[in-house]
Amino acid sequence: MSIDHAQDFHKQMGENEEMHTAVKAASEKVLEIAKQNGLDFTREELAEVLANKWKAGADADDDGADPATSFLSERPGF
Repeated sequence: MSIDHAQDFHKQMGENEEMHTAVKAASEKVLEIAKQNGLDFTREELAEVLANKWKAGADADDDGADPATSFLSERPGF
């Protein structure tokens, strides 16, 4: 996927209620998976953790990974 497509997706998330609802439902699935593995937290708590990770940058990761390559971000859905 191109950067342009990713930017368009993010823009459409704010403009298309059906798309936003679908992504929000997918984020609920993430919370379900966590709960099934003994981890109970809210969407807001996860969003805070992810936002802090992005603010701190790659140095905050134990493994030194670039936060831009993480599989989750504070957007969309969280």
